[in-house]
Amino acid sequence: MAWPSPVTITMIELAVEQSPNGDTIHDLLVNEVATKRFEGPTFHRQKLVWVPDAPLANVRTLTIRTTKSPSWWGWGGYVVVGFSQ
Repeated sequence: MAWPSPVTITMIELAVEQSPNGDTIHDLLVNEVATKRFEGPTFHRQKLVWVPDAPLANVRTLTIRTTKSPSWWGWGGYVVVGFSQ
């Protein structure tokens, strides 16, 4: 995801699409910097939610990179909560 001007992010929710279930690693990159890792068992239609300790300011890009999965995977949707600066 990319924004034309910086935003501040307060919460991210990802909806997992996966078959079969299993151990995965999904990294969130904010402005191309690894910021959060979801690691462990995941299942179809699971929600992965992250609320950072402090709002993430000056965000221009958000990337989700999956580096481990026993199956095909995708995102059924995502929600990014925050505000423009």
